[in-house]
Amino acid sequence: MSEAEAKRKIVFWIVFGIVAWGVVLAIGDYWVNHDSRRPLVILASVILFVGFWLAMLRTRPSDGTSEPPE
Repeated sequence: MSEAEAKRKIVFWIVFGIVAWGVVLAIGDYWVNHDSRRPLVILASVILFVGFWLAMLRTRPSDGTSEPPE
């Protein structure tokens, strides 16, 4: 396994864990309050966070420099 594949695998498992934790929080919130809006806010927040994080990872140069790609 190359270094790039190993990094992708690590990022995948971190993202999976964050999304799973968000789902658990949303289910728990619905179980306590029975208000369907609150879990939707939690899930939307998790999706926005993960989406922004992945977008930032995608725009980061892979050669280790701090300059964005042109």
